[in-house]
Order: sequence, then C-alpha cells, then structure tokens
Amino acid sequence: MPQAPAAGIAAGGAPRYGTCMATNRCKLFLALAACLSILVLPAAQAGAQSWSVETTATTTEGSASVTVRVFGDSGELKGAFGGAGVYINRGYVGHAPWSVGSMAPGTYLIGADADGYYPQEASITLREKTSYTVTFVLQRRTGFLSTFVSPADAEVFVDGKSSRAGIVELPTGSHNVLVRRFAYTEETFTVHISERATTFLDAKLSLAPFSVGGLEVSRPAFDPRNSGVLGSTSLSFAVTSYGSGTMEVISADGTVVESFDFPLFVDWGQGVEWKGRDDSGAILPDGSYRIRLRVHPVQPSGLPGAVGGPAATDGTVPAGPPEETVREAEVRIDSSLAISPLGASGAVAGLLCYPEAGRLLPGLSVAGLGLYAGEATFAGDAGASLEASFVHSFGGVSLGASAAMDDIGSEAWSAAISVGTPIAPESGSGPLVAGALFRASYDSVAASGEPWNSAATGSFGLELSLPTAAAFGDFRAGLAPGLRLTIPAGGAADAGIAPMVNAGFWYAGRALRAGLSCRALSASFARPLDLALPLRIAGELALALDPTPLVVRAAVLSELAPGSEASWGLYLGLDFLF
Repeated sequence: MPQAPAAGIAAGGAPRYGTCMATNRCKLFLALAACLSILVLPAAQAGAQSWSVETTATTTEGSASVTVRVFGDSGELKGAFGGAGVYINRGYVGHAPWSVGSMAPGTYLIGADADGYYPQEASITLREKTSYTVTFVLQRRTGFLSTFVSPADAEVFVDGKSSRAGIVELPTGSHNVLVRRFAYTEETFTVHISERATTFLDAKLSLAPFSVGGLEVSRPAFDPRNSGVLGSTSLSFAVTSYGSGTMEVISADGTVVESFDFPLFVDWGQGVEWKGRDDSGAILPDGSYRIRLRVHPVQPSGLPGAVGGPAATDGTVPAGPPEETVREAEVRIDSSLAISPLGASGAVAGLLCYPEAGRLLPGLSVAGLGLYAGEATFAGDAGASLEASFVHSFGGVSLGASAAMDDIGSEAWSAAISVGTPIAPESGSGPLVAGALFRASYDSVAASGEPWNSAATGSFGLELSLPTAAAFGDFRAGLAPGLRLTIPAGGAADAGIAPMVNAGFWYAGRALRAGLSCRALSASFARPLDLALPLRIAGELALALDPTPLVVRAAVLSELAPGSEASWGLYLGLDFLF
C-alpha cells in the first residue's frame, strides 16, 4: 500500500517534509510508531462504519417513506452550512435531515457525507407500508501529530485543550499547539494535519528569566467579622520562574501584624488568603494596611543555568546576590461592611421587595436561583416560576442581571438589568445609608409572583428609586421611593409614568437575616392611591451555611388588591456569595 508523506515542523523553523530525521532513540521510536499508525488507520476506518435503521408500520400501500439523519462528533449535522449531504444510489438529493414521504419498494444505496468526515453508505431494501429512519454516525478524517518536547514534563495544549507529548490523533486541518512549563518560556505553533499522515513537532523550551507580576487584591475593603469567604481577601501574584519571598501586612504605624513565607515558587500562580487577623488570630482594628511583597530568584539544583539571568555556559550560578523585587498594595478593614446573609432577585441584591441601600462589600458577587409557587401552582392551574439572578459590586457601583421563566414549560419569560450606586455616606458607615438604583425590565406575557416583575402584561419598565435605610443595632428599616415608566409592548397603549415605593424592616445578623418587605406602584400621579398592581408583601428568612458561601432563603409572599381576596405564594432560593 503506498504511504502518504509525513509532514514535520521543527521549533523555530519552517515546515519540512519527509521521513522522521530523529537524532535520538526517543524520536526514532515516535517516528516508527507514527509510521505504523499510518498503515493501521485505513483498515481501522474501514471497520468504523456506523449506521442504524429503525422501522415503523404505516398504512400506505405501494410505497415506503424514508428519513435520513446524520451525526458527527459534535452532534447532529444539519443544513447547507456545516451540515451533511444525503445521496440515493450515489445521486445527491439534499441536506440532512432529509425525508421523502413516498418511495417505490426496492433496494437502494443510501449514503451521507460531510466536510472533514469519511462518507458512509448503506444498502437498504424498502418495503411497502413501512417508514424507515436511517441514522448515520460519520467518522472524522484524521491524521496524527507526533510531538517531542524538552523538557520532557512540559504541558501540551492543542486548540486550548490539554493534550500530551507523543502521538495523538487529530482531525485534519490546522491546529494551534501550546507547549509550556513553569520556569521556561512557552512556545506556540500552528500545525497542519493531513489525512492518514503524521506531522512531527519538535518543541524545545528555553529557560525563562525571573519576573513577578503585580500584587492583586480580591477585596480592597472587607470586614473580617463576616462569615466564610466574605471575611477575607486574597493576595495573589504571578511569577515566571523559581524563586522565594515573604509577604508582610503592615499597619498604619509601621508594625508588621502578620507575615507569610513562600519558600520556593514551583508554579506561576502564588497567593494567600488573609482573614484580617494578626498572628494570634485576633481581629485587627479598622484602618488601612499596606501589603509588602519581597521576592527574589532561586536556583534549584539540577538546572543548567541561573534562572535570574542568562544561563551560564559551565552550568554554574553566576556570583553575586540575586536581585530583590518589591511589590505593594493596600487593603482596608471596615467593620461597617458587615454582610448578613444576602440574596439576589430581579437583578437586585437585598430583600425580595426591597433593594439593599448604600455600598455593598467591594468585590462581592451574589448569584441566586429562586423558585416561586403561587396559589395557581398548587391548584394545578399554572406552573412555578424559576429565576436566575446575578449582582456584582465594584464598591462604588453595582451591576445586576436576571432572567426568569414566569411559568415553567410555557413561553412566558421576563428579564431585568440594574445599576446601583451609594449616595451617602460614601463609605457605607453610619446609622443612615442611602443609594440610587436604576432598573430596566421586560415581561413578555404576564406578571408573575416574582416581586420585581413589570407592572403590565407584555411591557418594558424603567425604574429609578432612592433606597434609604437606618440602622438600630442589628435591625434595619428602609424606604425606597421612586418613579416607574411603563411602556406597553406592541403599542397597545400609551406609556405611563407613576410613583412607586418599596419598604423593608429586617434583622441583619451575620448568619441570619429575617425581615418583611413590600412593593407598591400607583396607577398614575393623578390617582396615587390606586394601585397598578397588587400590593406585594414578603416575609422571609435567609440563613448562611457557614463556612460555605451558600445562603438558603425561604419566603411567604402575599398580594393584596382592593375589593378582592389576598393571594399567596411560597419562594425558595439558593444563593452563592463569592
């Protein structure tokens, strides 16, 4: 059998073609294995035919019906672009999925092909009063990549996915190869894989000079009294090669209150979690703390040259002390940033019907999943509502987004985005805090029990509110007056602007939050006491599963409308704080 040429690419050079020009036993072994795989591959592909036929009885006399579906390694191949072609007796009839309602009984050669795949055919005898579903699973056209790396324990990634050195089978076409190892300069290559051929890649990495990135702080301000991950901040940095260092936490008066040692860097990412405590475990007082990192290169035994400078020709380390690198950052401990169990709903953090006022913990993210079931759900007249919501605080501003299925299994849905910022005081401390919140929402079909949904069926909503809260020890009371512009979808009615108000009263413990909240929207300024939607009231509990970042929420909600009986519902939520 004739053998296809094997393509080779050498690190730092142009592609070369021919047989393997190995210079050592390892490379020779890889080349022989690759050549053997070329001989075996055609026979393996010949036995890889994969198709199946399912039949069902019909009442159509004198004819049969046929449906052809084609699958590849990434799922079903459909349509004219990236899909598969269907052939009857090797004549093209269309793209998959393909079907015909009437074919004369007889034996047909049915086939399928697609770019990058081996074609397949099946000889099928059709009988009258029968419906046939023919399913093909096409096999990729492939070749081989034979990779030799130095050092031998370097990592290999092909198209962003972890691979390995040696021989791997890949689909035909171009692929990106990344070879990396700690303490060495990574190299990238573009290789072309030909069908039933082997491409050789020889990647030799060079030692990387020692360098250190910036000192990153996950939370520039935090409160160590918070539970779980909210009571700490991560201090991280990246290095390129072997080294060691120390990290010191220094108070405003210059005292070192805690220190961390890094005996030897053996990976790119380095860091620690600081919980705002001193060496004895006591919580440090409020204030700013300077983080000072000192690092220098280290030469482990066995390497051919100094990591901190050019490689020595005789394999020794150059004389002289290694150069020290210093990085600094600042962190603030602020006991006013106490976080009681917090949830997210409708793109807003806080109670179900009252947004959190003032500044959230900088760097805090809240991802929530909530399930609402109303009276209609329990009566079997409607499904429950499912909502996913996310809020992230940058300290001076918070951004949120949410999406909900208003009736699971139907096409009803709603979505919202929000932007919030503290107004006074800027630090979020003190007995009184205030903020501003802008929220845009859309409800496709009908308002559900989700407290933040739009006021009108099939409408857009723009809201601007000013949440303000007062603290009385661990208790909070808040009011959020505002305006809402409702824009009915489809131009069914004119847009209208009306006043609205949200209110809340809650207990804010570090492991438990319990409270009442409500939301009311007037029909218009002319009729402020007429509600555009029922008055919504929520009584809820939120419990932090310390030390995990999970928060479990449960609530009872009620909707009150003049002249009608109150309706109620239940809410269950699971939130993840990080």
